Amino acid sequence: MAIIPVKGRKNTYDVIVWFRDHPGPDGRHREGGRRVGLRAAKKLEHDMLKARDEGRPTGKPPTFHDFARRYFNSRSDISAKTAQTYQDLTRWHIEPALGDLLLTQITQTQVMEIHTAMRGRGLSEATVRHTHRVLSMILDRAVADGYLERNPAWKALSRPHKAAGPDEPARDRGLEPAYAQALLRHLAGTAVEVPARLALATALRKSEVLALTWENVDFDALDKEGRPAPVIRVRASLEQVRQANRPGEAAVQRVAPKSPASVRDVPLSAKAVVMLRHHKAAQAELKLKYQAKGMWRDEGLVFPITTPTQSRNAGRMWSPDSFAGAWRKALRQASERARVEFLEAGGDAADFVPYYDNGVTFHQLRHTAVSTWRAQGVPLAVVSKWCGHSSPVVTAGIYEHAQGAQREGIEATDALI
Repeated sequence: MAIIPVKGRKNTYDVIVWFRDHPGPDGRHREGGRRVGLRAAKKLEHDMLKARDEGRPTGKPPTFHDFARRYFNSRSDISAKTAQTYQDLTRWHIEPALGDLLLTQITQTQVMEIHTAMRGRGLSEATVRHTHRVLSMILDRAVADGYLERNPAWKALSRPHKAAGPDEPARDRGLEPAYAQALLRHLAGTAVEVPARLALATALRKSEVLALTWENVDFDALDKEGRPAPVIRVRASLEQVRQANRPGEAAVQRVAPKSPASVRDVPLSAKAVVMLRHHKAAQAELKLKYQAKGMWRDEGLVFPITTPTQSRNAGRMWSPDSFAGAWRKALRQASERARVEFLEAGGDAADFVPYYDNGVTFHQLRHTAVSTWRAQGVPLAVVSKWCGHSSPVVTAGIYEHAQGAQREGIEATDALI
């Protein structure tokens, strides 16, 4: 805090009071004002300090840009990747419309105009909803801090309902069993084949598949009765975060799963065990080959990159971007194989739809596993636990009831893989 005489202005003072938003050297901002007369300046300083101690904002409200920056600096409870995603959505979609406005100038109509503009640019409804959630979180904090009486983003998200056409991909649903089986057959021999089979067998997320180590694949686990009960212990997830000091580069690291419920043991079916044992044996041969040439970096990963480059060894972690590129390449190869089969069976070339045109994503394999388990009657509580979901409707009693059926139904996906 400070009372500073203004140069060239007799008996005029600037009052400055610092407010701390979060720990750290940059975790503060200042507010103040100018007064004529030392007594008036001291009164302003006293009022501002009192407001600060009581947690009330003073003076002119900040712009959305300034408040959003302070909000993100205060979010030590989220991962670096999540924080980066929130900030990107804010910078790309929200700040162009609201960045220069004072918090008190933001209206519900302006919020809805952001949604309209995003949809007009062809962005997905999921991106619109995610952006809206980020904006709502920032404005909720502005309400809590006393800058706003209510959140203008509340109830501002309109959700257009549009029935999917027959040719539109169902990105948020699983694949039909026959379609999934054909996809795996056409992915045979590609870098993503076994990761895809494991995702179908266990419903692991892509980030969990790529972070999986052999240490957390327990082929010899036993249940309480001493019977074989092999499991995958999900203890990590892969995260890619841009480096602030190196634009264009990204750091890839194994981090804790996204939520406490995501830390879980997922049972392995007999076919999944056989598949992983074959994969481990093949990986051991590849590892010996490249180790002899000094071209293997052993990180104990179940699915490392298996092709060395001039600058980097094999055996290292995939980055999500690199895996996405490998998935697209594999889909192109799989589509060409499917096209040959389709034409040999007498199909018309004009009727063939490649996998990549049909919107097939790696995440759909997780949806497919869940759909298969549910279709085979696996209890919802068990499926929720295998997937690492937290649901308010699944009570502790249901989970306790599901313990006895922990492995029952896991073989439902064997027909797919």
